[in-house]
Amino acid sequence: MISKELIQEFREVMLDEYNTALAPQKAHEIAQNLVDFFKLLIEISKKDQSSTNNDTRLHF
Repeated sequence: MISKELIQEFREVMLDEYNTALAPQKAHEIAQNLVDFFKLLIEISKKDQSSTNNDTRLHF
């Protein structure tokens, strides 16, 4: 769950940096999608590191 304070900060950044005003619900949806995306990237990275660590072949 993303706090109301972080959603408000996200809305302010979007307005200041991109001149885009977002309704609170839309800002929450976008922020949650970003959080989910980064969680997925972390999972992929962990799996990639795990498979690399288990690979005992030499790479030249």
